[in-house]
Parts: sequence; structure tokens; C-alpha cells
Amino acid sequence: NSMLEGILRNNLAMPQHIMVTNRSVGKLERIGQHWPVKVSYDNLEAAKFGSVIVLSVKPVDMKAACEQLCQGIDSNKLIISVAAGIHVDTLKKWLKRPQQPIIRVMPNLPSQKAENLRWGAPAA
Repeated sequence: NSMLEGILRNNLAMPQHIMVTNRSVGKLERIGQHWPVKVSYDNLEAAKFGSVIVLSVKPVDMKAACEQLCQGIDSNKLIISVAAGIHVDTLKKWLKRPQQPIIRVMPNLPSQKAENLRWGAPAA
């Protein structure tokens, strides 16, 4: 939620170009009421919608999320993972995309201000 806030408050993307998924009915409804973005419970729909896909789920839920997304991903999409402790090679395996460009990012707390330090590692 803080990443979404940072992106929108700092005009880094237009709201109509963003789709947020969440399996929690309450969270997704609150996001949809608070921000003018598209919302969905369908990860595959989101994968087909976006050209940049941010994987921001708990590490324990990442494999299931990747399995839902994999059919909507092609080599033209950029995948960004903010999940701690999950190696890029593991993500590629779960996405069934061994050549997929993936960036692993470690965010910190002030992401809503877009004034924070992030460390990212691109993977070939």
C-alpha cells in the first residue's frame, strides 16, 4: 500500500495504468475506494494488463502467486519482486520463464514519499 501511495502521490504512473490485486476482500475494497486504480482478485488478469508486474506478496505466498501469473507473462514484461528471501532463479522457475527479466528490490519504509533508498539487482 505504501508503494502504491508513493507511485501515485509522486506521479510516477497514471492511476488508469495500474491494477492492484489482493486476495483479501477488505483490503482490495479499501484500495479501490481510496485510489483511482483498477482492482481485481485475478492475478492472471493483472499479469495480462500490465507491462511491469510488481510481486509484492509474503514470501510464503509467492509460489502460488507466480503459478497464477505465469500464463499472462511474456518476455516483454518486466517483473519486479519485493519479496524478501526469494532468489531470482526461484522466481523464474515458479513463473516457468527461465529467460524472464526480473529485478529484485529491497524497499525500505519511506516508499510513499519516493525519497528513499532502494537497492535493486537486475537478473539476466
